[in-house]
Amino acid sequence: MPRRSSLLGVPESIRAEFNERLVKSGFANYEGLTEWLNERLEEEGLEIRISRTAAWRHGKKFEDKLEALRSATEQAKAISEGAEDDEGAMTDALVRLVQEKVFTVLM
Repeated sequence: MPRRSSLLGVPESIRAEFNERLVKSGFANYEGLTEWLNERLEEEGLEIRISRTAAWRHGKKFEDKLEALRSATEQAKAISEGAEDDEGAMTDALVRLVQEKVFTVLM
């Protein structure tokens, strides 16, 4: 079993900021992002420090999840644009597709 991510010990608000910066940077410059994160943790008086490797692993997982969600959204759009079914059946199919994709991402 893989060990838990050290980023799980980072407060949610700081982790959300970090994730936002990951997206804005195009999932690049992990050196700079890690430096920012550790400075931010220090400002908050937290003793936890994150390695560049841990930041990269977190970023890779986060990027993969975002890509899976983008893919699910594109598939749902394609289904809704291509189907000439009654509205209720369309909605049911889209909900099932999105549920399946979200479940896959979360696992």
